[in-house]
This record gives sequence, C-alpha cells and structure tokens, in this order.
Amino acid sequence: VSATANTPFNFTVTAQDLFNNTATSFTGTVAFTSSDVVAVLPSNYTFVAPDAAQYLVDNGVELVGVDYLSIEQFHSGHHRTHRTLLEHGVVIIEGLDLSAPPAGECQLICLPLRLEGCDGAPARAVLVK
Repeated sequence: VSATANTPFNFTVTAQDLFNNTATSFTGTVAFTSSDVVAVLPSNYTFVAPDAAQYLVDNGVELVGVDYLSIEQFHSGHHRTHRTLLEHGVVIIEGLDLSAPPAGECQLICLPLRLEGCDGAPARAVLVK
C-alpha cells in the first residue's frame, strides 16, 4: 500500500489459506510495518471482524471474551462487530487477562458495575474451578 503523508486512507486486510481461499475464520494477529521511519502505525492486535461476529451469532455463541482493549478493529469507525454481537444479545467482555486460566472446566462469573445510561461498564471477571 502506498499513501501520501498525513493523508488518512482505508485498506482491507484479507487472510488467505495455502490455496488462496479467503480465510473467513482467521483469528491471528495483524502486524503493520512501514519503510517510513516516521510512520505511526497501530500496535499488533487481534480483533473480531464483522463477518466473524455474524458467524458467532449464527452459531449460538452467547458470550465473547478477548484479552485486548476492544473486540473491534482499531479505529473501525463503523462498530459493526460490536453492533452485530450486542443486537443479538451476545455479551462482550474486553480486557480479560487470559494468560493463566486453569486447565479444565471453570465457571466464569462477571460482576459489572451498574451504570445508568451506559452501554458498557467496568467489570470484575472471576474464574471458579
């Protein structure tokens, strides 16, 4: 991708498998690089694409938790992932520490603060073995 300095632009990243088929269930990390030493790029992050959010809804998923600050693509502007999930009653938990959950089945207890007029709130998430 080539762009003019200080001019915003959009681009689409498409994951492909070894046979050049679009990999719609890609859950890897997107890394941005540039030969421009002054370019400001977002950090590496993983997000749920809008089509993946629809896939989760279609398959009856009731809760999605991620260990990043947002489930949405960085500066997406459209918020389609959030809207797709929330409009279908799927609970989103962002900012989880998933580094050391115990092996085996656990019960997840999520204790959000009750805040009026908000569509989200800080919460304490606890795993019980």
